[in-house]
Amino acid sequence: MILLHQLFTTYHLPFDDNIKILMDDFSQKYPEIKYVLDISTTQEISDFFKPHLYRIIKELNENIGKHSGATIGKTTIVTNKQDLKIMVEDNGIGVNNNLDIKKQYGDTKGHLGLLSIKNDVNLLAGILKIHSRVCLLYTSPSPRDGATS
Repeated sequence: MILLHQLFTTYHLPFDDNIKILMDDFSQKYPEIKYVLDISTTQEISDFFKPHLYRIIKELNENIGKHSGATIGKTTIVTNKQDLKIMVEDNGIGVNNNLDIKKQYGDTKGHLGLLSIKNDVNLLAGILKIHSRVCLLYTSPSPRDGATS
């Protein structure tokens, strides 16, 4: 069941509030996992970035719920004038070897969530790194068109 606020949150609330609601939704959907959110923003996130970041964070946390076997999932968002960093980590089984990571980066057939993440990261001119139980996204906090929210 899709809740009404899930359809509209990325456009009508501040980004931090959207992500807090998202984490609350995951806590309800996967009660066996404690979802933790740490946000430290000194630079406003542009409207161009918000829906892409929301989708990336949502997909990475969905993967924690579906595949990790974790009891804790943590999302950290840090912005400053130079960059934006998002780290999503868990205490689950992780990606066990480089072949699994290579598969995630190279072959997205049948893995629409991974394809969506790759597309959003590319649109943001970002870098995504996956290391066992940690995913890191680095990018500039401003969109390519220079507009800010």
